[in-house]
Amino acid sequence: MRQLVAVLPCSDAERAILLALPDVCVAPTPLYSVALARAVKGRELAAEGTIQILRGMADDTDADDDVRALSYALARELGSIIKIVDAVEVDPMHSARLLLDGPYQP
Repeated sequence: MRQLVAVLPCSDAERAILLALPDVCVAPTPLYSVALARAVKGRELAAEGTIQILRGMADDTDADDDVRALSYALARELGSIIKIVDAVEVDPMHSARLLLDGPYQP
């Protein structure tokens, strides 16, 4: 994955987010990924761009159904992570931090 992302024409912020996304797929939990939250912190604009790319893949009727479903799920996960990171940055004791699968420091 790292070799693939290394050759993609994207910013360092987008690259960091793309490298954190596989963790969500490899070790799924009912909670949101703290690794992804750490990757998103300070890179919210890049995360929004990544969501748009994932949504485009999910809407592509020529793509494989599994790819479309995974893209949709990752876009939703990333969108929720942005909301959690934003809430915890405003209030470090916000209850949204309990939705993460590990400790998170804003």
